[in-house]
Amino acid sequence: MGTTADSMDMSDSVAVFLAGVMLTLYLSFVLYGITIVQVLILASNCREDGRYLKCIVGATFLLETVQTISCIRVVYIMTVEDFGDVVNLDKITLPCALCLLSENMLVAIVQSFYIRRIWILGERTNWCLLVCTLILLVLRVSLNLVGTVNLQSATWTELHSRRITSILINGGVASSVLLDAVIAIAMIYYLRQQMTGFTNSDDVIRWVLVYAVNTGAITFSLAAAVMILYAAMPQSLVFAGLLILMSRLYANSLLGS
Repeated sequence: MGTTADSMDMSDSVAVFLAGVMLTLYLSFVLYGITIVQVLILASNCREDGRYLKCIVGATFLLETVQTISCIRVVYIMTVEDFGDVVNLDKITLPCALCLLSENMLVAIVQSFYIRRIWILGERTNWCLLVCTLILLVLRVSLNLVGTVNLQSATWTELHSRRITSILINGGVASSVLLDAVIAIAMIYYLRQQMTGFTNSDDVIRWVLVYAVNTGAITFSLAAAVMILYAAMPQSLVFAGLLILMSRLYANSLLGS
């Protein structure tokens, strides 16, 4: 009876550990399919775009592909190779670290793109805004990089017991949310200044404003969920899956804009 009860408890703990992250990873695969469609549309309709935009799209698609391959490997390890092996499941593997590293780089590319956009919309005069956004960007990238490196010397269980890791994860997410808020507010301000009173052009600007606000609201909600679930569910990896999902939404928003 004791052995049966122990095995049931172990099965329940594995289910809690994997369920959330598996669902979010599967959803991220769907978003990768959307990315492929977006890239194909851009490749056929935007051949005359400048080299900068083509490099941004190419880098985004490359990183998403690397992240997807890493996520597939993570799913295989957790559901096939190490399924039921609690000790090995608790280890942070190289594909897991690659997923989070590519997430950091993807978000950095997207946020850099929007920083450049508001710099151009502001006619390259608002140096204070530029410096503030770049500081937040560097802070977010640095915290996430240090956090990813820190993962290599810990297990998932140890991760939650380390105060420095909690600071790095929550600090990185919080700085990303703050940067997104600054970018969204600046974009709304500058786009409203572009309104001319002509119906057609103003309708386009309004559509861009609604798209920016809605996209920002979704990423903000996911970021808040990451911080809450990381603190409230230390026995689950759902927070890591949400980080991957959030980077996909960033990439889709970039390609869709």
